Amino acid sequence: KFYLLKRKANGYWNLNIILERNLKMTPDPQNKLILLQALKSSAQGNIDKHKANVDIYLRNAIGIGEHSDIVETIEKEIDHIAKYQDQLDIIEKYFDN
Repeated sequence: KFYLLKRKANGYWNLNIILERNLKMTPDPQNKLILLQALKSSAQGNIDKHKANVDIYLRNAIGIGEHSDIVETIEKEIDHIAKYQDQLDIIEKYFDN
């Protein structure tokens, strides 16, 4: 089985299970750990990036000329953080056991 997470337009995650019929490999638990760690690291890195953006906007909002609506810009960054936090939560709840 392969699992594919897709974010729907309504903001909820949709879990699709893909069965691979021609796959004759024995599942390797180490591969699962490596892949889960890569997914978690990627999500956490994106969270850290968007948190840094929010921190910069909050400390120096006047110096950001291309963003006239600072609140809207911060909301977008928080939406990004929520997306990646959702990914971490899904991984922890359903796959990290």
